[in-house]
Amino acid sequence: MNSHNEFPFLKTEDVLSVFDNNTGADPSQLYREFIRKWVENKDCNNDFLKLIKGANQERENMYEPGFWVIGSRKFVKDAIEQDSLKRARVAQHKILGWGHDNLAQYVCSLTSVNIKDIRTRGRMDSISDARKLFCYFAVKVLDMTRIETALKLNVTRTAVAYLARQGEKIALERNIQLPLSPI
Repeated sequence: MNSHNEFPFLKTEDVLSVFDNNTGADPSQLYREFIRKWVENKDCNNDFLKLIKGANQERENMYEPGFWVIGSRKFVKDAIEQDSLKRARVAQHKILGWGHDNLAQYVCSLTSVNIKDIRTRGRMDSISDARKLFCYFAVKVLDMTRIETALKLNVTRTAVAYLARQGEKIALERNIQLPLSPI
């Protein structure tokens, strides 16, 4: 089925022109990469994935933008599979007892930071390192959302992403790993 025949107002060229960066890169590939990164985002809107799943099951609705995703069936199926695997990992972490509170206790035990201080902003090395490790383990290891983690630390989601990258460096430098279950 050709969407141009059924929905002549849909102009894929218009969408792809947004991703044309004049570098010679394929705009279709740039669009797919954009969508893949968005779907992998820990704070991804679950309604969007439901729309993709509906499109994958050939339930089309021209009034729902999620059905306008440009990509092959394989791309859509891969996105859905990644989402399912992530959900399974999150459920496993919860079964093992990991949550923000248990994670904060673990990080504080590593860094000798008081549990109430982990919410304190500042440039004090030990507290700053504890916050970075907390963000790293929360969003990159335990698949917790950036928004929930941000609320726990009273920072923005963008700050959580930055802190997580810094925390990963600290964890690698100090060879710190998350145990299977909380202490």
